Amino acid sequence: MTLYVVILSLLCGHLVPGTSQEASKNYDAPRLPGATLLVGSANPFFLTVTTPKEIRRILPEPNQPENRDYTAVYPSMSRDGSLVAAARLKKPGVPGRTVAIATYFMPERRWTEYAQGQFAGVVAISPDGSKLAFSTSRQEVEDKGDDHLHIVDLKTGRESIGPQVSAFSRIFASWSSDGHRLAYGFDYGIRIWDTDTGKTSKIADGVFPVWSPSGEWIAYLQGDPTEHGGSRCMEVRPDGTGETTLVQLPKERGFVEPPVWSPDSNAILLNELSDFDKGLVDVQMLDVKTLELKRVFKDVLPVLGWAAAK
Repeated sequence: MTLYVVILSLLCGHLVPGTSQEASKNYDAPRLPGATLLVGSANPFFLTVTTPKEIRRILPEPNQPENRDYTAVYPSMSRDGSLVAAARLKKPGVPGRTVAIATYFMPERRWTEYAQGQFAGVVAISPDGSKLAFSTSRQEVEDKGDDHLHIVDLKTGRESIGPQVSAFSRIFASWSSDGHRLAYGFDYGIRIWDTDTGKTSKIADGVFPVWSPSGEWIAYLQGDPTEHGGSRCMEVRPDGTGETTLVQLPKERGFVEPPVWSPDSNAILLNELSDFDKGLVDVQMLDVKTLELKRVFKDVLPVLGWAAAK
């Protein structure tokens, strides 16, 4: 399989690296000093949280069968690292896997479920852990014509409708630091939805938009490997100004999975594909100020979230 096909398939969500549970047990989990990292695969679901003192596996759960449906569901983590939002496998099936949109509270090792169905895309938790955004399920699209992101207030359990997106498309989303705006990507466009006004605006072309903790920038991936010789990590201000290329990989190399901001917004972790068959990456750390790129982990599962360790 050519790099072009691999990278575009990964970015579009049509094909996710194969990560067997057995292989996942035998890798060296990424850990950083002073950091809580969310590490794993969005399809099949394999998630661990690593801290300087602990490596805790969240998914798969005991006796859970390995299952993939060619539809990734990306997890996320709150700013303090105490709450992980993810899809929890309820019923295997290819196609037709049923999952629960859920949160996992780290201190109590407790799951809370909010919706169940055939979901794809993302479970995006706001930095303060107060709300979730997730894609419409396949049943809602087919039965109700519902093609919006859904928003859940985690304090009240109230569910509301977010911005309109393509029906059952591969969606990724990230909340602003204050939880009042949502950056989301689909159809190769980066968009902003304002929760107060309901207005949406397109600010860039690309995939995997991730809001910086400072609120100043949105990092995302862009680039056609056959045309540009690799994937680019970009940043843009929420109003669409200041679009900048932070790093461009040379030909035959490409980033996969969303960029991951450091808690102080001074660095970004980027997952560079290293072994497609095993679903492994080399994790590169980008200094946002100097634009220096340095490899910090080799041949590991992707890093998907970063919070300060308590």
